[in-house]
Amino acid sequence: MRAAVVCAAALAAVGLSGAEAMALDPGTTAATFTLAQPDSYAGDIGASSTVRLALRGDGNLMLYTVNDTVGDLLWASGTGGRA
Repeated sequence: MRAAVVCAAALAAVGLSGAEAMALDPGTTAATFTLAQPDSYAGDIGASSTVRLALRGDGNLMLYTVNDTVGDLLWASGTGGRA
């Protein structure tokens, strides 16, 4: 599965689309990527003012809060070591 699909799903899980917060009502579309966008690679980071989505070098996709200097882990794909 493309990393973009996983990223969109993770961002939608916390109510984000791209880098902006959004309201998740029935008419809202969470996935805003297109097939023309480049793939994500290990080390890529996407962020908004409240969360950071990182594709780590080991293949684990992780979603963190950014409201402090450490960042609290909200979700991880559990795919570490399968890069």
